[in-house]
Amino acid sequence: EVFATDGSCRTCQFPLTAATLEPLAAGEGSGLRCSLCGTLYSLEDGSVVDHLPKRDPKEWAAWLPNQNKMPEAINLLPTRVSKSGKVYVRLPDGTLTGPMPGA
Repeated sequence: EVFATDGSCRTCQFPLTAATLEPLAAGEGSGLRCSLCGTLYSLEDGSVVDHLPKRDPKEWAAWLPNQNKMPEAINLLPTRVSKSGKVYVRLPDGTLTGPMPGA
């Protein structure tokens, strides 16, 4: 199974390329935890499972400038893996419209 997101934590804006994959409670699938602020997102629907948990000094430091932010789900993009192993991601409508850069 392949998951794709737009790439940044909605709480602290840190890149989710550095996030860790974690199992959620029994039967609830997997989650993606931001490596800076610690916010945990469900990979089933993008919802916030654990918002700004403050488990260590780094997460406390990330909590300070973000403490007034409300939990916001990440965007999960639909994916498909072909029989040959290629991964396809469906971009949101309108992503590729408009003038091309440099045109």
